[in-house]
Amino acid sequence: MQNLNIYTNINNFMFFEQLFPNHNISFKKIEDLKLIKEKEEGGLIIFNKNIKEHIDVNFLKKKYVIISNEKSLYKNQNKNLVILKPPLHPNQIKQSVSKFLVNNRYSATDFLIIENKIINNKNKNKYTFLTDIEKKILIYILENKNCTKVEIKQQVLQINKNVETNSIESHLSRIRKKLENIDTKLSIRSKNDQIFIH
Repeated sequence: MQNLNIYTNINNFMFFEQLFPNHNISFKKIEDLKLIKEKEEGGLIIFNKNIKEHIDVNFLKKKYVIISNEKSLYKNQNKNLVILKPPLHPNQIKQSVSKFLVNNRYSATDFLIIENKIINNKNKNKYTFLTDIEKKILIYILENKNCTKVEIKQQVLQINKNVETNSIESHLSRIRKKLENIDTKLSIRSKNDQIFIH
């Protein structure tokens, strides 16, 4: 099952569950998009009021399918966004979201992350699977280059910086092993609080 985040101010969740029976759906409020940008995961935004009062879509970094009748959105320049104008047939929504999920991939130097699968670009037979947390940590490190364990603790794991934990090092160790398994040139090293990618 693929994960799908739906940000909406519509309370008829049953409609979405019937539309996407093969997905793990997380229903969220539009206001959740205002949270720290690192929490962004992409998904479907359905809004039947003025969205600009709630969120500036130009600052969304992840990929989203937006269904809205707000005319100003149709001129939007953000390449991460697919804007659909209602009325729409349910199949049109399904097709757009399916296409979005297929393209929900992250490309690194010599490997791809598609959903939770990490694949060597040159040898498709070399692949393994990441947990959701491992995927979030790896993408955070790739996007932020040299970062700190404290940042990952706060931004990815949502752990207070004052809480002592060895879980970050455990996650990093498993991620390193999986990168070795797919024979990538990229390596993750840590020294004190700093995390480096090479």
